[in-house]
Amino acid sequence: MKEKPTLLVEKSLSSEKKITQAEAQRAIYIDFKGFTREAPALVGVLIEERFQQVILDLKFRGAASYRNPIHVVPGRMFISTLLALATAEDRRIVAFSAHEKEQCLRWYEIDISQRYVNAKSIAAVWSRGVGSAVRCRTLKDFEVLSGYRRSRETGHLRNTTCLTVALRDLDTYGKLRNTDSKKHWTTLRRHNRQDVEAVRHIVMATFNA
Repeated sequence: MKEKPTLLVEKSLSSEKKITQAEAQRAIYIDFKGFTREAPALVGVLIEERFQQVILDLKFRGAASYRNPIHVVPGRMFISTLLALATAEDRRIVAFSAHEKEQCLRWYEIDISQRYVNAKSIAAVWSRGVGSAVRCRTLKDFEVLSGYRRSRETGHLRNTTCLTVALRDLDTYGKLRNTDSKKHWTTLRRHNRQDVEAVRHIVMATFNA
């Protein structure tokens, strides 16, 4: 697949580095999973207590019916709808870093920066305020500091491996057929959900300092 030219937001808005507690409670939390140089394959979305996953890359649509079925929506259409929802209901869109914002602009040519919040920026300020002896850099670092516990540890997940293994079955059979591909897809989905839940937990923890 030919790589698209890099389109990045040149500068973060000041609004991306702050959020109120009320906004955090109502925010739309998102996390993409995909190959490094391709458009996102999967997105996890958490709005208050409602979580959903959506396949954004049509080449993974054969995995949509496995176990807990999920919808398949072309990426640009889904992100456009998500931004419209955030605007209409006055919700912020929160992700761990600037990655999701940049991916939306790069692959879908949709700028979500006016609604966007970079959770890492907020959590970094909070971590210094609570006198953390460890300089937090990764999501895992902030999980430890905030006391978030994953319901089932997925280890150091390699997205590329999970997606590659699943894609072998999808290309050959049009669905997930082998045990290994099913296992990798299930692990990817579980990790995606826990990443989203972790970000929300971390952001809410910053109000308890």
